[in-house]
Amino acid sequence: MVFVSAMLYWEQTALIYVLSTLAITSLLLVVAFSDLEGRDRELSAELKADVPVGATTGESPSDVSGKAHIGRRVRPQSRRLRVDG
Repeated sequence: MVFVSAMLYWEQTALIYVLSTLAITSLLLVVAFSDLEGRDRELSAELKADVPVGATTGESPSDVSGKAHIGRRVRPQSRRLRVDG
């Protein structure tokens, strides 16, 4: 911020344009050469390895392990009071 303000003060806007263009170009090159598809495959393999045994066999999570409920959305219970009778 101080650098840009100083460049504007000394009327060096052309330098700001050149530096910002180089910065954006370098950012785009980093994104272009990053292996996002390979990383996605790696994460998918890790997730498949973490699937509990009963998730594919149809067993209930309590029968398989205590970890099977991790990552699943838990429904909040109703806050209404029940009146018996």
